[in-house]
Amino acid sequence: MLPMNARAPTGFQRLPFPSQEPQKSNLEMITESILMEQQKQDEYIKQLASKVDVRTTHNRMLEAQIV
Repeated sequence: MLPMNARAPTGFQRLPFPSQEPQKSNLEMITESILMEQQKQDEYIKQLASKVDVRTTHNRMLEAQIV
């Protein structure tokens, strides 16, 4: 085996080191993508629900002033 800083002979290709993590399958990548999008949607729904709560409270306060 050649030392890390040694040059390989002409015509010799050094094989790349295997990555630490095995490559993910397409199914795994798609599943992760779907989960990330679901998390974004969940956060957006929470923000919308909060805004609706604020509007509802504000409307009740206005109604109380009118009556």
